[in-house]
Amino acid sequence: KNGDLKRLKRDLCRAMKGRHAGFDKVFSRCERLTHEMFCDALHQCGIPCSINDLDYANRCVFTPRQCVNTATARQAIEKLRSTFFPELEIDLFFPEPSTA
Repeated sequence: KNGDLKRLKRDLCRAMKGRHAGFDKVFSRCERLTHEMFCDALHQCGIPCSINDLDYANRCVFTPRQCVNTATARQAIEKLRSTFFPELEIDLFFPEPSTA
């Protein structure tokens, strides 16, 4: 259930911890982005997230284009970008459109 949002949460946590997909710019802008602030931002955008999710993200590296491209996931990440992290490079989370 909600596999698209779980995958998105996983990849957002990995990107944040590794400072990928625009999070390098977020950290340049913000003096200090705490885990609590990050989790709260995700919650407000409909993506359940806990401190444990961020701790687990340390174990793996962010791999671009692994999220499922659903309307729910797109709406959540677009809200996250427009409300909290305008530097977020959301296209790095979803597969490239096929040109077939």
